[in-house]
Parts: sequence; structure tokens; C-alpha cells
Amino acid sequence: MADARAAVEMAGRDLARKVGDLIVRTRFLIVIAWLILTGLATLTLPTVRPSGGAGLRGLVPEDSVAVRTEIRDVQTFGFPLISRTIVVQHDPAGLSALAQSRTVLRAINLDRGLYPGLEDIAGALPITNAFGLVAPSNRAGDTALTLLFFRPDVSIGEREQLAQRFVAEHFDPTLDAPVGITGAVPGRLAQGRLLRQRLPLVEVLTVLLILIIVGAHFRAPGAALLALTAAGIAYLLSLRLIAWALRAAGLGLPEELEPLIVVLLLGIVTDYSIFFLDHTREALRSGKSAAGAVAGAVAEIGPIVATAGLAVALGTSALFVARLDTFRALGPGMGITVLIGVAVSITFVPAVIAAAGRLVFWPTLNGRLDGAASDRRLLRRRRMMRRITGRRAAIAISLVGILVLGALTAAMLAIHLGFSIVGALPPDSPPRLAASAAADGFAPGIISPTTLLIEARDARPLSLAALTRLQQAIEHRPDVAGVIGPGDFGTLAGLFAQLPPSAVSELPESPERLVLRAVVTPERSAARMLIVLDQPPLGGPAVKTFRDLQADADGLARDAGLDPGSVRIGFAGDTALAAETIDQTVSDLRRIVVAVGLLMLVLLAAFLRSLVAPLFLVATSLLAFLAALGITAIVSRMFGVASVSFFVPFASAVLLISLGSDYNIFLVGRVWRTARTHPLTDAIVDAAPKATSSIAVAGVTLAGSFAVLAIVPLRPMQQFALAMVAGILLDTFVVRALIVPAMLAAVGPLSGWPGPVWSRRLRSPERAADPSLDKVEHG
Repeated sequence: MADARAAVEMAGRDLARKVGDLIVRTRFLIVIAWLILTGLATLTLPTVRPSGGAGLRGLVPEDSVAVRTEIRDVQTFGFPLISRTIVVQHDPAGLSALAQSRTVLRAINLDRGLYPGLEDIAGALPITNAFGLVAPSNRAGDTALTLLFFRPDVSIGEREQLAQRFVAEHFDPTLDAPVGITGAVPGRLAQGRLLRQRLPLVEVLTVLLILIIVGAHFRAPGAALLALTAAGIAYLLSLRLIAWALRAAGLGLPEELEPLIVVLLLGIVTDYSIFFLDHTREALRSGKSAAGAVAGAVAEIGPIVATAGLAVALGTSALFVARLDTFRALGPGMGITVLIGVAVSITFVPAVIAAAGRLVFWPTLNGRLDGAASDRRLLRRRRMMRRITGRRAAIAISLVGILVLGALTAAMLAIHLGFSIVGALPPDSPPRLAASAAADGFAPGIISPTTLLIEARDARPLSLAALTRLQQAIEHRPDVAGVIGPGDFGTLAGLFAQLPPSAVSELPESPERLVLRAVVTPERSAARMLIVLDQPPLGGPAVKTFRDLQADADGLARDAGLDPGSVRIGFAGDTALAAETIDQTVSDLRRIVVAVGLLMLVLLAAFLRSLVAPLFLVATSLLAFLAALGITAIVSRMFGVASVSFFVPFASAVLLISLGSDYNIFLVGRVWRTARTHPLTDAIVDAAPKATSSIAVAGVTLAGSFAVLAIVPLRPMQQFALAMVAGILLDTFVVRALIVPAMLAAVGPLSGWPGPVWSRRLRSPERAADPSLDKVEHG
């Protein structure tokens, strides 16, 4: 068996050496081929087409109960109460009676189609706080809303344009005091504009970051330019291929994901380029020719980079099994990105080094002098590694490291997941300013209220008295600002009393009956209420309030005199949609974390030919991810943010676990190779310092790339950037640099079971007696 394994290993090394020799021989053809391929892709393949989307579209489960309830609501009453485009009027000094009557009259005129050019606005619903509905008593009469409803075939961009035209043509800036337009549609569009505006800056800053970090590490502009050129080729190819694949599948790339793909691609290609450049530089310092150094780097680093890239590609592609369209588009996109990055890294980068030789590292590759300085640094790192891998120290570091990560993970357990659209925008964004004005006059939840739909299951009509009692019971619940429903139809009808008699005479029926028909069907077979929360409607606390209400709905109906067996109760609205999206995300997250974990275990087991080491390697990656979420939750609470965007744990889980396995392969792969001829602890002391040095530079570059995302002034993007930076730095400087080497030393040769058969000595007697025998040649 051992002979068979040895034969397989030998065949693999021979194949890798032949691939290295082939790349050296065809280096000029490889460089030209990549340049031509990039040019052809740029000229012939489509560009990325953002999917856009209104509200939570694309982030809602296909079988959404809230969506089905909203559809039944519209079919039953003929028009909705929920609007995702709202015109806000606000005057702290108070809106005049004329301004408030104009608000009602404009809505009636829109409903009747009297405004030329605005026929695609199917209807409007006016709401004013003049009667104290869902409003602080001291703010009555200072705010009015016009909820706009559109025909189904009107795109979200056209909806915003129509709303803006409505305000520009029919609102008096002084008398009507219009603040602006808010809601899920304007908020979503504003997010897209911010992303498009900041994307070029994200790209520029990422490029500068790569140049600075790689240039500083190698002290050679050629190395930095090579890493950047490789990243640029992979970037241009990836985005075009992703656009082609998504177009073939009928999907669009969510706008939130394009910056993520940019920084992932530029960062990961730079990582792999650093690994090749580091290994080649050391070989050139030892006196090898450029051809020999490149062939050796491809033979040793190529399989590790290919396996590591495959780990990240498989991990990110696992997102395709998610049920939400946004994440389904993210998975293949990232998988394509990583595979192209790997291909460029293991062919283009070595080919350029083979062609340019020592010029890549000009002016700092100075033979013995530069090599001696490098050896001294390496020896210092090895002395530290020797202290870490002592038996007692290794056990202590392993335990302390796990406890620290566990403590940070505990902070994650209190995390509240939310989904924010308008609230994610900068404070000076027009939709957020309008939302703030609406919240001042009513309550924070007014821009995305929840509809409660009650439907009779039999022929018996619903009791108006019971419906009023139910409305009052909901109004008295914590964090509910107010409820508009059957109990308010008399008050609401007072809105029409402010209209000129001529306008009232043109109404199809009396104001009281008209308002009542908006909340109760004529035969009283169905009723609905508009629930406004005293919280931002899509944040974690609001979602919790909604879930509590949903769980208590049957009991509240029973107490009000409605038999839950004879009525059907449903909820619609963006808070209900957010709750379903979060539930689906958590469900997907569990399945995908398990799937990615198993994929990483299988890949590591195959690469390392071990069943023991992959267990604690994947476990530490998972702990680092959970600890990063804990740090994100702590920092968010420090800045007064009560919830973390549901998108953050989902995307960061896949990336951090996959990237952790990426670094595991590079680190442990080098240790395993050295352990063929040295006791395991000696192999760790020899190989880990060089591997962790490269990982440190790569990790800082990748963390810096994700940190650039924080310049996008959207809270979910900033939280994601924080989670990724925290996770990568923990993985780089704590897990890979300390915990994994210590755990390998603590577990000992058993970590390789049942694959490699190593000596069970912790350190060879010769090395224990004479530490100077720890030579740098094993790096």
C-alpha cells in the first residue's frame, strides 16, 4: 500500500514537473494567447447586465406566503393598501387645511386618470396625520403621504420617473411642502445608483492597494505590475464570461454583487501570484536560472494553487443550490471568477516570470546579500515556530485560540438579522430624507406598513365589532405605533370633509362608504388592516415584532370574538417579506455551510490523504467565520445599529470557509511535503514560516481588497466588508499562523492518519541537540 502511494506521488510530481517545463518552453505563446483571449472576450462577449429589482424582488422565496397574501388582497378588494413608492409632504409648522385637501384631491384625480401623461399611475391613496392616526399627538397635521400604485407592466425606473413628474407638475413647493419620494422602489434604485457611482473608485483603490502591498513586499515594481496584470486579465475575462453565462440562464447580476466579485477576483489572483512570486524569488536567490526556478515553482506550487482554487470555486459554486435568485446568481459567478483566476495564476504568471527572468524582481534581487537578509528573517520566524510547536506550548495555544474564537462566536449568537433598503442609504440620500420626514410625522414603519388580511372561510359575514376589537388589541401591542382599519373609517372619512363640495359630489358614493369599502368588502367576507410599527420596518427588531404578532394572531382573533377556525389570517408587506427572506436565508445558510464544509473535508482529505487533519482544519475555518460575525455584531451595536443585514452571514460564510481551506492547503501542503523526509514537528518548523509569510502578504492584500468595499455608503456593504476583513485577518494571523501549526504539533503524526506514515519523533535528536541544523533550504 505504501509503495502504491509512493508511486502515485511520484507520478504526480513528474506530471507537475512536465507541466512546469511545458510552460517554460511555451512561455511567449502563453502570454500572447492570454492577451488575445482577453481582447476577443472584451470585443465579442456581452457586458454585465445588472438585474435591478424593486423592493425585495429577487430576494424573496418563490413560494412566499406574504406574496400570495398580497395577491389575494388585491384580488379581493380591487386595489392594494401597500405602496412601494410614496410621496412625502412635511412641514414642521403644520400643513394648512388647503394643503391637506389638495393631497386628497390629487389622489382622487389620479384615481380618475385626470392627469395627462400619468395614466400609468393606476391609483393613489392619501394619508394625513391630521386626525392623529399613527402619529404623535404633538405632530398632528404636519405630514401627508400619497401612496402611489402602478400598472404591473411599468418598470421600476419608470415608476420613479412618473412619481417625480407627478410631484414636479402638481405640487406647489411652498404650499404643499413636498419633501421627496421614498419607499422600496426609490430606495432600491438609489442603492443601484450609489453602487454604480462607487464601483470605479472601488476598482481604482483595489488596484492601488495591490500595487502598494505587493510592491512593498517584493520591493520590486515589476512583481507588483505582474500581479496586477494577471488580476486585470482575469477580471476582464471573468466579468464577460459571467455576463454570458447569466444571460444564457436568463438571470441578471444583482448590482450588490458586482463590487464583491471585483474585489474577490483582484484579491484572489493577487494571492496566487504572490505564492508563485515568493517561491520563484527564493529559487533565483539560490542561483537557479529563471527557467529552472519557474519549472520548480509550477511543480511545487502549481498543484497547491490548483487545489486551493478548486476549493474556493467549489465552495462558492455551492451557492447555486440556494433558493433565492440573488444567491443563485452569485454562486456560478464566483465559481467562474475563481477558476479563471487559477488558470491565469498557474500559466500566465509563471510564463511572464520565465520570459522576463530576474527583471521581474529588479532592483532588489541582489544575490547573496539579499538572500542572507532573507535567511535571517526566516531563521527568526523558525525560532518562534519552534517555541509554538513545543508539546506544552502547542496544546496551550490550541486551547487558548479555540477559547478566544469561541468567545467571539458567543457575541454572534445575539445577532439580529434584518433587511434594509431605505435605511441602508446614507443620511443625506433623498429617499432616506423623505422617509425620515414621514417617520417624524407618523412612525418609522409608515413607509413599509404590514397588511393584515382576514378572510371568512364560510358564508357568515365578519363582525365589525369583532374586527374593531382585534384592531384595538393589535394597537396595544409593544412596538406597534398604530393600526388603520375598520375602526377608523369614520375618522378617515373626515379627510373628504376638507374637499370642496364640487369634488365630493363627483365621488361614486358617500365618503364613509368609500372609506369602509377600502378595509371591508361589501358582503363583509374579508377585511384588512394596515399595521404600522414603531421601528424601521425591515430591521431585525421589526422582524421580531412581526414574528411575535404573527405567532399570536390566532389568539388575538379568538379573544376579539373571531373564531380562528372560521377565518383565514394572512400578512403581507415588506416586513413579512423580509421575515420570509431571512428565514429562507438561515435555512439555506445551514444547508450550504454543511455542503461547503463537507466539500472542503473531501477535498482536503484527498489532497492531504488524511482523515484527521481535515477535521480540525475545517473546524478552525468555521470558528474563524463565526468569530468574524461576532466582531461584526459587536461593532454594529457600538455604532447603534441593531441588526446585521441577512446578506452578510450568507455570503461571508461561503467565502471565509472556502478561503480558509485555500490557505489551509497552501500551509499544510507545504508541511506535508517537508514531512516526507523530516519528523512532523521539524517539518512544521521548516515549512510553516515560509508558508505563513506568503499567506500573511496574501491575506493582507485580500483583506484590504474587501475593506475597499466599505467606501460604498450602504450599510449592508459596510457590514459585509467588516465581516470579511475580520475573518481574513483572524484566519491569516491567528488561525493559520498560530492555531493550525500548534494543533498539528499537538496532534502529532496522528494528524496524517491514515495517509502518510511519518516518524513519531517530535524532533530529530540531531536538531534537538544542534538548532543550527534548521537550514533555510527546506523552505
